Amino acid sequence: DVRGEHVVGELARHDRVLRGHGQRPGLLAGRAARGPHGDGQARAALGHEPRQDLLLERAERARVAEEARLADREDVEDLLELGPPAGVVLAYDTVGRMRAAGYRAFKIKVAFGEETDLGSLRPVAADLPQGERLMVDANQGWDLRTACAMAPKLAGFGLDWIEEPLMADRPLAEWTQVAAVAPARLAVGENLRGAGPFQEAIDSGLFGVIQPDAAKWDGHSVSLPVPGASVAAGRTFCPHFLGGGVGLLHSLHLLAAVRGAGLLEVDANPNPLREGILQDAFSVRDGS
Repeated sequence: DVRGEHVVGELARHDRVLRGHGQRPGLLAGRAARGPHGDGQARAALGHEPRQDLLLERAERARVAEEARLADREDVEDLLELGPPAGVVLAYDTVGRMRAAGYRAFKIKVAFGEETDLGSLRPVAADLPQGERLMVDANQGWDLRTACAMAPKLAGFGLDWIEEPLMADRPLAEWTQVAAVAPARLAVGENLRGAGPFQEAIDSGLFGVIQPDAAKWDGHSVSLPVPGASVAAGRTFCPHFLGGGVGLLHSLHLLAAVRGAGLLEVDANPNPLREGILQDAFSVRDGS
């Protein structure tokens, strides 16, 4: 019974007790961790991420967009996750490629401007078979006015969630306004740090999807209480990760330990640090 106490803090204490007695949570097979909806290409207002991290992310987005603009070649999709400063066709083609690889849930980058964002989503949503899922990720690319203007325009796409429509350091009052007009659940966590901000996000009731990144915040043992508290509160836990094979399997084990209906995030870009390390150890068939 944890009445009157923060669930994250309570679960953290339980974890310390277990580790103090030399016990370690079991590592489940990757397939057991996948829920009925399968894996997804997936990617905060409450967080206290250092400002330099936010600026670096925005700078990286600008760099990638500029490379895409200058490249003017067919393999420009290698520069981006799922989002098209280089053209609307990119997202549609990438979803088709990932569907052929076995995926049944897809997250598309937005915040490239209304015309580009809606143009990217329309053909993808129109061709989405029954049982597949679609999300969007603004990567903190909107301010409050833009987020409140764009969110209602996403209503016709049947989105599962809208990720990081605001910067991670925006106050709850702003997130409340976005949640009031959003046609889907809000997702946060990639840029949160520490038990306090995560507990605040969970308790606020504004976020349906919680996405801690164990590689960015103190590893498996410290971050484990957050997904446990998220699931206990009725939220969906989807571990955020973008990169190589070791971190991907780390996130998969974390998802397996917590269970729930969450998805594992897998980057759509070719990555030798993923394919070269995992080889045949990681594969997807019909979303699982």
